[in-house]
Amino acid sequence: TTSNIQIILSISLINILYCLRIIIIVIICNMEAPSQNSESNTQPDSSLRASAKISESKSNTQPQSQPESTLRASVKFSESESKANTQKESESKPLRASTKISTVNLAGSKGISAHNHTVIRIHYTTEAEDRITVYGAGEGLSWDEPIEAIHKVEDGEDIWEVIIPVVDPSCVIHFKPMHNDTWAKGNDYLVSAGKTVEIYPFFYTSEGHYFKRHFYSKIMRNRRRIVIYLPPSYDENPYKEYPIMFMMDGHNLFDTEHSFCEKIWKMKPTLDSLCCTNIVEPIIVGVYPIERGNEYLPTYVEEYKEGGQADKYLDFLLKELKPYIQFHTRATDCIGISGSSWGGVISFYAWMTRPDDFDICGSFSPSMKHNNRELFPIAEKAVSARKDHHKIYMDYGTVHDEGKATRDMFSFLEKADVYKPHQHMFTVFEGHEHNEDFWAMRSPEAFEWMYADPTRAPGSYHD
Repeated sequence: TTSNIQIILSISLINILYCLRIIIIVIICNMEAPSQNSESNTQPDSSLRASAKISESKSNTQPQSQPESTLRASVKFSESESKANTQKESESKPLRASTKISTVNLAGSKGISAHNHTVIRIHYTTEAEDRITVYGAGEGLSWDEPIEAIHKVEDGEDIWEVIIPVVDPSCVIHFKPMHNDTWAKGNDYLVSAGKTVEIYPFFYTSEGHYFKRHFYSKIMRNRRRIVIYLPPSYDENPYKEYPIMFMMDGHNLFDTEHSFCEKIWKMKPTLDSLCCTNIVEPIIVGVYPIERGNEYLPTYVEEYKEGGQADKYLDFLLKELKPYIQFHTRATDCIGISGSSWGGVISFYAWMTRPDDFDICGSFSPSMKHNNRELFPIAEKAVSARKDHHKIYMDYGTVHDEGKATRDMFSFLEKADVYKPHQHMFTVFEGHEHNEDFWAMRSPEAFEWMYADPTRAPGSYHD
């Protein structure tokens, strides 16, 4: 009947309206709910922020890791004889879940005037319950009562920050951070009032570690050993990056396994001590020679019947070994080169002729007289291309060293008047002979000068 049809239509309409109401509610809830994909804790390309992952491989296509007892668990080194050395890899690191709020009433750095405040930014990964405090002297800091740093996360990196109002613009502040109850390693830090300083401290590790690998070079068409030293802070502070120092005669640096006459530079105790005081910590890459004279001498030397492959050898360092180290470690583009005797020659030659590639040079007892002093015209042509930030250390001993030629090079570089005093250090060592025992004695002073840390206060130490 008509009335029954009307009742059925009414019920159907009510059901339709009810369903529409449910659909509208669901749509509104979905619009208000945050997307599950809107946040991510993964960080792009964290291979430069976490401990190096280095795998060793004999395959030309796919490296595979082979752990060794000489390596720490967090460091694996890769070796490949193909373009696998240049492949990119990434690693994820969870962001810190909580933020510690400082008990000191200081504003955040955003919007702070660079001239009205001094900002100390401490890059160091911590657990949720940890704290970092700062002690010091100047602009209200005290060695007795610390300021507690404010924690923040920027681009997935833990940063602890202290912001200090400027009272005396001429003040140089001495300070040092403490993690929980442990002082940072090394000398006190420095910052001028009104400036911002970024520091990457470490608190617990006193020794670096080194390990050896074989490396195949397509340029040199040979396979050789290399030894890599990672400084004390490397595993402890995953945010810190390091300059590279290529050292010649790598077999004579750390141990006597392949050394010449069992004489070595004793680089590990030297670097461990310096890295825990006041230098910028370098990654050392010791390169074993294959044909030493051919690789280290720029031109063929009739007297020795060898030489002439120095440029090819430098191409190997820069185009193959440097990318390999940078890919597998947190290495920067600051590159140094150092060596002794003929190793001092190739170091000086590299620094002079490739100013865009080598920033620091350590030339110990270089043999400057070979081939009628051919390095002198090379230096005359190249000296004007050096950069303001470049540094050179050169020395010789008075026993069995070719002192006159080296001294003449000292004089030429000083008279060239293109270097500021902080850019060169030329030293003569009375009674020193031409061997590793004496270069080991000189290396602490040389490396302390080459890698002096401008953010550290020499001789000022709290522990």
